[in-house]
Amino acid sequence: MAYSAPSPLGPARPSVADIEAAKPTIRSLGKPFSFFLYQCPPNRSICNMDALRALQLMGGVSGVTLALRANHVDALAQGQGVTERDPQGKAAAEIRELLTWAILRMEGKTYDDQKEARVA
Repeated sequence: MAYSAPSPLGPARPSVADIEAAKPTIRSLGKPFSFFLYQCPPNRSICNMDALRALQLMGGVSGVTLALRANHVDALAQGQGVTERDPQGKAAAEIRELLTWAILRMEGKTYDDQKEARVA
């Protein structure tokens, strides 16, 4: 299947400051966009859900979140991605899940169609 032109995908932390800072970017894009939450506290799901709802009110947001994990910092220090450093780790699984979501979005599918996604 041919890919459509991807819409911008930007990171946002689950904080009021990050979400407020995203507003000028959203206004300047003038085309469809999506955000994903990263550096999410693993045990603060209310904070994450509030941030997801706030971003949904401004436009698109992935339901896939990336938790704040040591593997991200460790992989960066070694010049690697988390999928290289610890392919079976939680951080790598989250990255693959976000990639699946992005591929499905480019293919015009929903995340419910993830069984058909092609992930490297």
